[in-house]
Amino acid sequence: MKNTSAVMENVANEQILQGETMKCLPSKVMEVPVHLVQFADYQRPVDMKKVEAIMREFNPRRVRPIELSYRDGVYYCFDGQHRLRAYQRLGQTKIEAQVHFGLTYKEEAKLFADQHRNEKHISKRDEWRARVLAGNADAGASAVSETLRVYGYTMDICPQTGLTPVGAINEIQKLYDETGLPGLNSALAIATGAWGNTREAVHREILSGLRTIVKSYSLQKPQIKRFIKKLSAFPPNEILKKSATVFGRGGKRTARCMVDYYNRNLRNTSSEWLNPEKLK
Repeated sequence: MKNTSAVMENVANEQILQGETMKCLPSKVMEVPVHLVQFADYQRPVDMKKVEAIMREFNPRRVRPIELSYRDGVYYCFDGQHRLRAYQRLGQTKIEAQVHFGLTYKEEAKLFADQHRNEKHISKRDEWRARVLAGNADAGASAVSETLRVYGYTMDICPQTGLTPVGAINEIQKLYDETGLPGLNSALAIATGAWGNTREAVHREILSGLRTIVKSYSLQKPQIKRFIKKLSAFPPNEILKKSATVFGRGGKRTARCMVDYYNRNLRNTSSEWLNPEKLK
């Protein structure tokens, strides 16, 4: 009887979706059986502490609908997985959901990233992972991910062999947003050329300093090569220590320290010399 009941529920549910909902509505608020909901790869890992907190304060009148995408005959949750897990553990059989129709996998991933971008409970790493999985729907994130891979880095927590995880994801995003792919390439070329694809090379303040440099100067290949040569003589922690001691903390101060190393043995009349006053 149990199996028959489940089959009938699925059939009834399918009939609803093949009716007016699919034909007329891009989305609809409806009750969905919790056991029919699945999770796509762009979702972040479940935080059981958050699930337990929802369970302790559970009030069905106060739980807002979760967000689902009905795709290929399956409900995929792209917002509200902790509420859904709480419902499951509480023995609830149905949950109210805003069900969206006609979305592709990549569109779901982009929606997940976009709607969580300004919320504190999703990390930058999870946001960027979702944006990368969105593919063409978020071409910028995919381009950043590929650029990082070229230089031996990844935003994944569990990287593939040979790739170094980046911790300062926020700085990578700022680099791309403010300088585009050319600026990101220049910054990573200097960092990896000087210190290899190490975690120290992409320290937050190192990247912040390089972001300031590529924003302030139109670097040509000879200047990038000189930065690599001069900076490679000093490990990143030494540069950070000196910039904090002499100039103070912050990206602009780190940039000033790097430019000082770059300008050593150069006359200020040289075409390669960089004016520190131009640092933005």
